Amino acid sequence: MLFDTLEQAIVATLTHAQQRLEISNEQDVTAIGQFVICQMQGMRVLGKAKRYTEIDVATRVLCDYLRGLSAKTAS
Repeated sequence: MLFDTLEQAIVATLTHAQQRLEISNEQDVTAIGQFVICQMQGMRVLGKAKRYTEIDVATRVLCDYLRGLSAKTAS
């Protein structure tokens, strides 16, 4: 249930960004929401293992990916 709630919040945020033309309407916001949840959980596991460098890298890559969804940079 927690994951469903999180996913719904992420998808709602991405949908809102699409409506504001911040993210291309061609993006599958449900798939992106599921991807973000998986990344967050992976980072949580890395945190428990004290793999802080990997968390920093994963955070940077995830943020770069999400920035790349911008409708303004889409070709």
